[in-house]
This record gives sequence, structure tokens and C-alpha cells, in this order.
Amino acid sequence: MRKKVEEYIRKNHMTEAGERVCIGLSGGADSVCLFLLLEELQEEFGFTLEALHVNHCLRGAESDADEAFVRALCREHGIPCTVERVNIAALAKKRGISEEEAGREARREAFDRTGADRIALAHHMDDLAETMLHNMARGTSIAGLCSLRPVRGKYIRPLLCVRRSETEEYLMEKGMKYCTDSTNMSPVYTRNRIRQMVIPGLERINTGCVEHLCSLSEDALEMEEYMQQQEEHAARKSMSMRKEGILLADSLLEQPPLLAKRVIAGALQKLCGSRKNISREHLRAVWELYARQVGRRCELPAGLRAQRTYEGVLLSLETKRESRVSLPELAISEGKCGTFGDYRVQCRFLTQEDVQNFRIEYTKQQKCGRIQEHDKISQILCLDEFSQLPVLRTRRSGDYLTVNRQGGTKKLKEYFIEKKVPAGHRDEIPLVCCGQEVLWIAGMRIGETARVFTTSKKVLLLELDRDTADESDT
Repeated sequence: MRKKVEEYIRKNHMTEAGERVCIGLSGGADSVCLFLLLEELQEEFGFTLEALHVNHCLRGAESDADEAFVRALCREHGIPCTVERVNIAALAKKRGISEEEAGREARREAFDRTGADRIALAHHMDDLAETMLHNMARGTSIAGLCSLRPVRGKYIRPLLCVRRSETEEYLMEKGMKYCTDSTNMSPVYTRNRIRQMVIPGLERINTGCVEHLCSLSEDALEMEEYMQQQEEHAARKSMSMRKEGILLADSLLEQPPLLAKRVIAGALQKLCGSRKNISREHLRAVWELYARQVGRRCELPAGLRAQRTYEGVLLSLETKRESRVSLPELAISEGKCGTFGDYRVQCRFLTQEDVQNFRIEYTKQQKCGRIQEHDKISQILCLDEFSQLPVLRTRRSGDYLTVNRQGGTKKLKEYFIEKKVPAGHRDEIPLVCCGQEVLWIAGMRIGETARVFTTSKKVLLLELDRDTADESDT
């Protein structure tokens, strides 16, 4: 068991020496198994281990007993443990979401507050198979077949190489107790019905069905990564920003329909910030516009519209939209870790030696069109010219950018117009600002006063990581 997990961690480059690894420790069999394995492996890999337990306060005394068990386990093994108690029922009501979704958000936010380099989750092969079947039943693309990945951002899943039965056998051999969540047996939850009825039924057809589903997921992940590369290539050839929105040129017709529809989906996401509620039927409707007369159009969710033009298909966002509430600004300081809208934010100051290591990477990332094109983007900024630390916020009236070394400035609004940034997206772009001066337009460019040189002394590394984790991530 240990050898299998150790090899899986190495194969997927899950952690490096010196990193802080925080395990989500519920007290259940899977998380306790992972806890023991990581404790054994921390010296081998050179990471430090800590634990986080979130008490959802949904099961009364049972929830409290789980918390007490986790505290005692960590104390016995000398592992630092953070416990957060969250009234999930109240949180769900406040945010207008389900308790399950509120639980995921609470855990994700708690993980962010730990500031750990890696978050270890205890999903195993059975979880992966159940998630695949769940996604397939609800309707999914190739991406849904590989939604539980070994590594996604800072989240790692070292147990995806073992079955649930293996974790239980491991604990039995160790003589280790664990907690059992009574809701795991309730047929009310879809995932429980898949676990109790669908998987056993498939195993009567083939006892290796779970392993085969996991192999299919690995194939799907390789295919998805390849298709993402092809999609980016096709998008560069056919997609262009216009004042009215995004034009997908007639050159898109040169691509296979499968790839073309992925490009269409990506363009729609750029406009509205999400692919939620965009179905296969919507993508097909846009694709079919290429065969129709100029002027024909179709209405899409989230105020999106597609219209046939002489050059291709123009995707646009309706101008009549509800006024958007500005995100509260996020103060930036050494070691800061927090959230800003859909982004997880981390920042730290660099030494001059560190700066040289980051130069090539951040220069490449600077060339992307907008942050919406990337799940993660980073930038280094020189703060020598500023007496106060900057903040992360969205645009305000009067914002400006220094555009040359002579001190020339340009209004942010004018810059957005020149770069053909849709008006509907300008309020969503994260900005690093000191007062009204914009130091960095995330994903687009930095101001000249914040550009880093070999003589820079006060250099800040800022990383924005879009939260793309699916519902099974935490």
C-alpha cells in the first residue's frame, strides 16, 4: 500500500521538498488512511504535514464526535491540526445554495486560509468511478470523465491509485479506528445510490469494472489535454476581439465540428465568464449559423447572442445588464493568501535571485490576451516607486496606467477600448492599484512604474488562480 501510493505521488509530481501539505481530515476511513500514509512519507519526500477538519454542524453529537476523534488523532501523532466549525445550514440559506454546495465552499475557503502549498484529498478509485458515472448520468463531456484528477492546482489526490477496500484493509492491519458518517448510507443522496446499487450491479457483469473506469478516466484526461492544445491553436487562427464582442471567422469551418464547437464554447466563456448553462444544443445552434444567411442569429443563455456576419459568427453580450456590485478590495501584503471573486490570490516578496528565476515565466504569461484565457497567471511587480502597498480591486472612475518610461499615462477606459475589451467584462478584470494608478491589469499588461529591472529592490510576486475545481474537488 505504502509503496503503491509513494510511486503514484512521484509519478504525478504531487509535492516537493520544503512544501507544507495540508490534509483534509474528516475522520473517515479514507482520510485517516491518507493521514497515516502521508505521516510515514513526509520524511521521504521532505514535506511537512498538517491537518484541517471542518465541522459542518449538521449531525449534532455525531459531528462533534468526529471533531474530537480528529483532534485526538493529530495530538497522538504530533501533527498540527486546525479545526473550523461552520454552520453549513445557515451558510447555505445565506448564500442561496444547497447544503452540499455550501459545505464544499466552506472547506475550500478553509483550505485557502491555511496557506498550505498542497491540499491532500482522500479520493480513491471508487470515488473516481462513482463521479464518472454520476457525471455521465447527468450529462457530461470528455472533461467530466476525468474531473477527479491526480493533481489540479494545489489539490492532490494520492489515493487515486487504490480501491476503497485497500484503505480499509490497511487500517485493519494497523488496528486503527475511524469514524463513519451515517449519511453515507442514506439513499436520499445520488452518489450513495451509485455506490450501493450501480457499482455492485456493474461488478456482477465484470469484477474489474472500477479499475476499467479509472483507466478510461486516464485516457480521457490525456485526450482532454490534447484537445485543449488543439483548441488553443484553432482559437488563435479564428478568434478575434471586436468592439461588439468576439468574432469567430469563417476559417473555423476548416476545423472538425468537435474542435470547432470547443472553440465556440471557449469564446462564450470569455464573454460571460462561465460555461454554465451552455449545452450541446446551444453550441450546435452557433455552429449551424455558418451555413445560414448573413444576419441570422440565435439567442443563448446569460444574455449571449450569436449572429452570422460576412466574416463569420459574432458572439456578443447584451448591453442591458443589471448593475454589478463591485468586489471588495483585497489588501496585498507579504504572505497574503485570500480570495478575490473567482480567484485564489497569493503574494510574497522576492529576492533578486528569485526574480531572475521568475522572469522568463512571467514574461510569457504577460503575453496572454486576458486572464480569462488561463486558469492561473502570475506577475512580478516592482514597488520601489510606491510608499504604500497596493490593493487588488476592480476598476473605478479616474483609473489610469503609466504607459511609457517618460511618465506618459493613459486612462484605463481608453486602454480597454483600444484593446477591444467588451464593456460587459471591464468590471470583472482584477487590477493591482496604488490609489488610482493601475500597476497591473491582470492577464494584459503592467504599468511602466511597476516594471521590474535588475536594480529593483522591492519586488512582489502575485499569483491569481481561478477556482476551476469541480464539485468533487473538496
